[in-house]
Amino acid sequence: MFSLTYKSANSNYTCHFCLVQREDLIDIRKEVILRNHVNMKEYFDSNTSNLAGLEQVNNYFWSIPNLNIYAATVPDRMHYLDLGLFKYQIEFTMELLKKKKSLNKVNERIADIPRHSQLKVFKKGIQLSRLTASEYRDMMKIMVFVVDDLQIEDLSEVYVKWNEINLNIYAATVPDRMHYLDLGLFKYQIEFTMELLKKKKSLNKVNERIADIPRHSQLKVFKKGIQLSRLTASEYRDMMKIMVFVVDDLQIEDLSEVYVKWNEMYLLSRSEKFKESDLENFQKAINDWGDLFIKLFQNILNSHLKFPKLHSWIYHIVDTIREYGAINGYTTETYESLHKTYVKIPYRLSNKKEVEKQIMENIRRRAIVSRNRVGKTKTPMAFVYTAKLFDFDLSESMIEQNKKDLNLDKKMIKGFEKFIDCLKVYFNILNIISAEGCRIKIYSSVTLKNGAILRTKNDFHHRPWFSNIAVNMNEEELSEYLSDKGIYYAQTLLITEIKLPNKLPMHLALVQ
Repeated sequence: MFSLTYKSANSNYTCHFCLVQREDLIDIRKEVILRNHVNMKEYFDSNTSNLAGLEQVNNYFWSIPNLNIYAATVPDRMHYLDLGLFKYQIEFTMELLKKKKSLNKVNERIADIPRHSQLKVFKKGIQLSRLTASEYRDMMKIMVFVVDDLQIEDLSEVYVKWNEINLNIYAATVPDRMHYLDLGLFKYQIEFTMELLKKKKSLNKVNERIADIPRHSQLKVFKKGIQLSRLTASEYRDMMKIMVFVVDDLQIEDLSEVYVKWNEMYLLSRSEKFKESDLENFQKAINDWGDLFIKLFQNILNSHLKFPKLHSWIYHIVDTIREYGAINGYTTETYESLHKTYVKIPYRLSNKKEVEKQIMENIRRRAIVSRNRVGKTKTPMAFVYTAKLFDFDLSESMIEQNKKDLNLDKKMIKGFEKFIDCLKVYFNILNIISAEGCRIKIYSSVTLKNGAILRTKNDFHHRPWFSNIAVNMNEEELSEYLSDKGIYYAQTLLITEIKLPNKLPMHLALVQ
């Protein structure tokens, strides 16, 4: 409930779904105002959280577009029914029976019920303090008969109505993609692949390939190879992006193909909407991957892949989506991440006494610090250059001299060959007549305003890297180049900073 940031059951607004007052909880026909991320944030921003039964703590979920966390948080059947409303119903029934002096009769009826393999026997009558949720469910099966014909109007009927509440908990318990796929079946697939590679003495080769993958802003780099015990769900997803290439051409039949099939299946599992034809394609993708997975790895373990997750995924996930919609809507990843931030870490920081109070104080302090933190104002820098390669005055002789550097890649040499001509054209466009005193710096990389990194490097993790870019063409030039659905691409050859006397620096990239 910390994720909803609402107060305890003793507050004036106890329901985390709506704004019903405590005194109106018994009125089951009253129209209510539902909570949502919009109206709750309004209470928070205006410092009137107490009028909605909220703690004055910012809720992370309010900032997520198109997510109403109050609608997404559903009651738990065991606590709401088995150990909640039904427990109250039994307690109130006993009070009613005491007044009617019929409690002993009910206990005798319960004690007389014969033994049955799937039914708890209450030989000493009802002892509420010792009952579990399972035992309350057993009582649901008998109470309608136990209280019958006791001259108390509607007492038996209330238990009949209770039992008519129809809930198939087995159909409602759905697979979670993070635990079934990221930390489940894909983790198994990696483990079995490593076992297979050990037998073929190819594991070192795979680790070398992984270590050679160049850095990328949206990809985890595994410089020490695969260390399964330390991988998170996010890192397993990063491995999905590379494994199909890492295991290619290792003389193990279908090993690369099983990762191709996995990626096809996994991408379909992340779809937001499914038509019936989509579900059929998804089931086919699951079956195709499953067939290869079993063929490749069945003999790796003595269990022969008899895993509940594998069975459940292959046989039941499509029916679950057909019943409840895309599984994106019921993944636990977001909630587990927030549970770590807002419960686990504050719990570890507490002294384990009055834990809930300390957790809330910790969260409140962090929220206050976050809101009051004043960052130093900075003039934003459009470009951040790194690794200066050359610094020289503009002259054709200097260009020729730098061009002969033996360490230059052929793309950079081509850039130097075209540089003077291209710069003259650019100066003409700007009506710059004289280039006297022009100073040129050439860099290997630059970080742009949007955080993207542009590179022209001869050696970036043992290979050249010259960034590709999308180009916005002038209308009169559109017909002169080939496009990909209206998008034009170029490769960066040189990254330059050009300074002329009494003028602002010019930041230019030479592309082809």
